[in-house]
Amino acid sequence: MKIKLGFDIEFELPGPTPMILMLYVHPSRQADLLSEERIMVEPNVPLH
Repeated sequence: MKIKLGFDIEFELPGPTPMILMLYVHPSRQADLLSEERIMVEPNVPLH
């Protein structure tokens, strides 16, 4: 069985705001993925 999962998270902030978000698949489940996970942000800002 294949399950496709996705989500959109939206923030409206008055100015540049540092954030810490945990959005990755847990390492113990990486082998279950059929393709590489992708995280996209708009506007384009650095992800660490």
